[in-house]
Order: sequence, then structure tokens, then C-alpha cells
Amino acid sequence: METDTTPEWNETLLKMARPDVYRVNAFRMLGLPVNASPKEVSSHIRKLDLMERYGDIEHHSSSFLAPGSAGDREARREAQQRLLDPELRFIDEFFWFWPLSLDSTEENDETLAAIKQGDLSRALSVWQSHEAYGSEANVSVHNLAVFYHAMALDIEHTEVETKGISEQHVEQKRSYWQKAFAEWKRLLSEESFWRRVRERIRELDDPRLTADTADRIREGLPKALLTINAVLAVEASETSDPKDLAFHLAMIKQPGFDSSIVQDALQRAVVPIRDRLKAMCLHCGDQVTKSPESGNNVASSLIKDTAPLLKTVDALLAKGDPARESVHDEVAEQVRSCLVSFGNKTADWRAVLGTAKKSLGIAESPSLQEKIREDLQVISANAEYSTCWFCGANCDDADSSVTVMMHGNVERVPGLLQTQVRWQYLPVMVPRCTRCQSAHKRSRAWRIGGIITAFVLAIFIGIASGSFWVFLAILGVIIAASHGLSAMTFPKGVKPESYKNEFRTVKEMISGGWKIGQKPKEVS
Repeated sequence: METDTTPEWNETLLKMARPDVYRVNAFRMLGLPVNASPKEVSSHIRKLDLMERYGDIEHHSSSFLAPGSAGDREARREAQQRLLDPELRFIDEFFWFWPLSLDSTEENDETLAAIKQGDLSRALSVWQSHEAYGSEANVSVHNLAVFYHAMALDIEHTEVETKGISEQHVEQKRSYWQKAFAEWKRLLSEESFWRRVRERIRELDDPRLTADTADRIREGLPKALLTINAVLAVEASETSDPKDLAFHLAMIKQPGFDSSIVQDALQRAVVPIRDRLKAMCLHCGDQVTKSPESGNNVASSLIKDTAPLLKTVDALLAKGDPARESVHDEVAEQVRSCLVSFGNKTADWRAVLGTAKKSLGIAESPSLQEKIREDLQVISANAEYSTCWFCGANCDDADSSVTVMMHGNVERVPGLLQTQVRWQYLPVMVPRCTRCQSAHKRSRAWRIGGIITAFVLAIFIGIASGSFWVFLAILGVIIAASHGLSAMTFPKGVKPESYKNEFRTVKEMISGGWKIGQKPKEVS
């Protein structure tokens, strides 16, 4: 029996680990005591229906006992259905006020009567008094825990609804949280209370509630409580409220809770974020499958759209956490897939280089980071060979590329009459765009034209003047002027054609023993 019920009960309890746990509580919504019979529940529902029909329900539904829910017919029906399910009913009982004795009613229990009348201060005073001097089965401790917990969550709800609360209310909320956790932690160690829980289960006499149910609730309660704060921490992160985020994380990680339970609660809170990230990745995958040429834009959008979600995950889970690593890697892997599809389709590797670098910052597992680094090396090489080496901006043009002849592996074999020289030669194609090709041609034309013009004019003027020094002066001035004009008309940001010898492949071959030129110098 224990093996079967443990996961079921814990999961049922954890499903109620949500910030509106008290706002959906059937007993609070309907304004009923936890020991109300099915007959009393049905009778009360009919009464509320009549009150709604005649417009008398508004005051009742706005009280602490039933904050706006009793006036909603659909909510009343849902609450009634919850009370028909013995497991859900018992969880709602557990998270609401108990009579001091099992056989107490609203008429003979002072605190229940005070709550019904909306006199919370009187109920609180009685519970605090009982806690100080000891109460039957520590029910007062339970009720104080529920009260502080409900009040803290009510203020959290108000803060969301009104988009902010006063600093005074913030301090009050945090005080309620601290008091609630103090009471809950105390209750976990009070054996008399858990005996009372077992007694209530026997009193309900339902086969789906066993003596083991109390142990399951006791075992699952810490994770359920921490999960609520973890969900609120997620909300604080998503609304960029660092103070609230830090507060809820401090509540979760406070002493008294096993680290594994803390970790489970945090991981459970990020499950909805993980699901959203997974859906976003799948959607991007579908887009790129249909249109590979959109891969880079899709990947960039995915990085931007997932950044706030990943930031929230990072705020809750420490680096190295398997759940955190998993979601980071899923996004990074999807970005990587989009870029590969785009690059294979368009061959525009320059466009994906920046996006690929961002994906490295997203990935967290060492194995994926290494794969992306390898991708970056390939992409960088592809981008370099597809980008003009001289301006670094435009795409290369195959017809405009520059060839650098290289020779290497030179062997000198002594022969009968002379030494034979053998070597290998390879052309290295340096990428160049048409704009840079035109600039290089103009520069070369200015220099060659200047030299020719200088010689012609210098000869004529030198002969006419009969002076060799005039010849040299004219020659120097015209050549300098042609070089100056060449430099002035050369586009800004474009490197000279001689820069071809600095190309990466050329430099790598030189470092490997190769030299520039088609053949060794001694070969004619």
C-alpha cells in the first residue's frame, strides 16, 4: 500500500503547491468549517445561490473568509466538486483552520466563531494564548501557520493585482512569511498534531484515506511549502523585482530544510519555463525546416526571446544544476541547428559568426561548448574565405580574387653536370571584392602612368635645359605626385594589393616552410 500511495499523495499535495492555494480552498471560498458534512455543504451552496439571486451575497463574498469567490457561481460549483473528492477535501482541510477539538463546531469553538464574524484579531489572540500554554494536539500552531501563510499570500495576490504595494505592506508581508515558516517547521516536529491528523482520517472513514496518508502529507509538506515560494521567486524574476526574488530565495534556502528538498522545489518551479523553452525551440526548428534561408534570423530571435526565461532559470538554479544545464543546452543546440541549415543553404558564413558566438555563451555543458568552439573555427574559416581580405566588409567575388603563388618542399639532387632542383608549387586564392579590385587597378594605373609620364617629361625638359639635375628633379616630382594622387584616390579602409601576402593561408604556409613565388630563386 505504501509504495502505491506515496507518489500519488505527494503529487496531489504538490499540485496544490501554488500561490493561490488558499484562494481556491473550498472551505474558505464557501465560508464553511472544515468539519462540515456533505449535507451541510449542499445546504450552504443552495443558500449562497439564493443570496446571489436576491443580491445579498456581495458582503459575504468580500470577507477574509471568502474573498470574492462565494459570489461566483462557477467557483462555488468547483469548490463543491473538490469537497466530493476525499483527497482534495482533506488537503483543503489541512490548509484551513481546525477546531481546537475534533468534536467542536462553529457554535462552541471560540476561534471558529470569531473567524466567521470576521474578527481575526480575536482568533489570533486565542491561538497565540493556546500556543504559549499548550493546546490540544498543537492545533493552535497549525492554525497560526495557516493564518500567517494565508495572509502573506493574500498580500502577494494584492501586489500582483495592484501592480505594487506600500513599503509598509511589503514589510508586513515578509513578517507573515517568516512567522508562517516558523510555525510550519515547528508543526512538522509535533507528534501530537500528526496523531490528530490520523484521528481525523479515521473519522472521515474513506478507503482512499489511510493511516499512511498522514505520513505522506508530513513527508511532502516541506517540498510543497518551498515550491510555493519558488513559484513566487519565478514571478519576481519575470517582473524584474530583485528584492522580492532575493527574499523568496532566502526563505527557500533557510536552515531547517534538507538541501535535496530545496533543490526539488526549485526544479519543480522551473518546469513551466522549461516547457515554454522547449516549445519555442520546436517552433524555431519547424520554421527553419520550411525555410532554411531564414535560419540566422530565427536563431537571433530565439536568443533574444529566451534570454529573460534563461535569466529566471539562472536566478533559481546554480551553475552545474542538471535542470539548468539541460534548458541552456537545448536553446544553444537549437541555435546551432538553425545556423547550420542557414549556412548550408546560403553559404553566407559571415552572417552567422556573431550569432554562433552568442550560442557559446548560452551552452553550459562542456561537451556542447566544445562542439560550438569547433563550429566557430569552421565558420570563421568559411567566413574568412568568403569575405574580401582587403576591406573585410564585402563578399568576395571569384573573378576578382588575387593569386599568390607559393613553392615549397624543395629538393636539391646532385647530378653529373649540375644540381637538379625539384619543388612543389601551389596557388593560394586571396578573396577580393570587385570594389577593391577596381581600387587596386586604379592605384596601379596611377603609379605606372606616373612613372612613364615622369620619364617622358623629364627627358624632354632635361634635354632642353641641358641639365641632368633638372632631369632628376622633374622625374622625382612627377613620380611623387602620381603616388600622392594614387593615395588620395584610394578608398578609405581598403588595404593595398601587397596585403595579399598577409592572408592567413599564406602566413600558415610560410610558417610551414613554403615561400612566396612559383619557383626557387636559383631556378631560371
